[in-house]
Amino acid sequence: MQIFRNKLIIIGLIFVVLMLGLYFSGFDKSGWLKFNRNNNDNNIDSQIEKLFAFKMVRTDLTPAFNEKYRNEMTVYKDTVLESPEKFNFNAFMGAAMVKYTVGDYDGARDLWLYVNQIRPSSSPSFYNLGNLYADIYKNCAEAEKYFKIATTNDPNEIAYLRNIFDFYNTKCPNKPLAEAALKKALAIKSDSVDFMVLSAEFYRDQGNKEEAIKYYEQAIKLSPQNQALKDEYNKFKSGN
Repeated sequence: MQIFRNKLIIIGLIFVVLMLGLYFSGFDKSGWLKFNRNNNDNNIDSQIEKLFAFKMVRTDLTPAFNEKYRNEMTVYKDTVLESPEKFNFNAFMGAAMVKYTVGDYDGARDLWLYVNQIRPSSSPSFYNLGNLYADIYKNCAEAEKYFKIATTNDPNEIAYLRNIFDFYNTKCPNKPLAEAALKKALAIKSDSVDFMVLSAEFYRDQGNKEEAIKYYEQAIKLSPQNQALKDEYNKFKSGN
């Protein structure tokens, strides 16, 4: 019994040592680097200062908005600096959106890429990068790559599928993949009037009258008070 108890004590000590080793080795369970502020303050702060640097690129914003977004960035940066041992997802995502809003697209990209490394199973940062590469950088291949990761990580997010449909339908045309996005969305949310109408318009534009009528009628059934939709359907059906 004493030998067994001693073994338990030894195992317990080994476990404690391993946990301490993981703690001081630099990473917590989120994957965020645990900074040693006593030994590496300047390096830590310089990294954060660089990531959270405010750069106003747009010229159409008033001084009041300039100050507003500058202050928001300062708050996000200070939040991270106050607790660098914790990865603050909201601070990084908020700062990235500020950068995007003021036209610092490369800065927003860098923050989202950083979040991707720390939270590879998350989806918003990948989705935002997809939009960035589609709308700003006009890089279809990169946009598609990030959209695919976002929908893999969160396959039931309807908002993602809505934008991915637009991406394949107009921005980087691939009609079969646009159609697939519509079908997937309706498989998730079969009572979505928005996706019913999108499907009707998609098939209308593709010259598939039978499918277009089917989805128009389903949309009207779900939204019988929508007179504009009825008018659109009647106009299409009559061939006018």
